[in-house]
Amino acid sequence: MRKLIYLFAILFLISCNTTSERPHGEVLLQPHNDLSQKEAEQLKEMLQVKINEILHGDFQVKVLPNKTFPKEILSENKRYRTDKIAESLSEEANDHKIIIGITHRDICVPDYKDKKNWGVLGSAYPPTYKSCVASDYRLKNKKRDLWKVVVHEFIHTR
Repeated sequence: MRKLIYLFAILFLISCNTTSERPHGEVLLQPHNDLSQKEAEQLKEMLQVKINEILHGDFQVKVLPNKTFPKEILSENKRYRTDKIAESLSEEANDHKIIIGITHRDICVPDYKDKKNWGVLGSAYPPTYKSCVASDYRLKNKKRDLWKVVVHEFIHTR
């Protein structure tokens, strides 16, 4: 009987997979318009720590060269449409490479409930796009809080 108990205990321990893989991938920050490379690098340093800490992962954060928004993504009330930004960013993205657009400009979702071009802090469109957008335009403490918006939107892409 004792041998049988030891056998079951050994089989149980062997069947437990304690080496589960940590979430990992590449996070690419795409600064837009007047958000400088220096600001993007500072955000990168914060995100490198926070994303891995919060998600218990192994994500590498990198900064891409600054891009200018095309005029086609500007809504009639002068806000940049997050759906169009996410669509343009998603061409290079996949399950292990998420691209996050960041800007100082006012951004909006095209339709929110009964509101058209509703202003937001950020937006993601899972599972359609493996990209998201965040803006500090509506934040009171821009330097302190932008990383929180970025992490929130990043989590939606997972």
